[in-house]
Amino acid sequence: MYTFLIMHDLEFIRRCAKRESQAWDEFVGKYSHLIYNYIYSVLKTKGLTLPQENINDLFQGIFLSLINDNCRK
Repeated sequence: MYTFLIMHDLEFIRRCAKRESQAWDEFVGKYSHLIYNYIYSVLKTKGLTLPQENINDLFQGIFLSLINDNCRK
């Protein structure tokens, strides 16, 4: 079962890298909350307080950089 999950995840990542819209939508749905919370926690750990607008810009920037770099980051 574990091997199946790894293969499923690997295929999922390949589909995202090929910019398949269904896979990309699934990626955003699965991981956007996690990524947003990570940004927030890193800023908090560093003692930085940014306006919500700036956090949203960072969040969007991460997804744009993934697209621009063919999901290699």
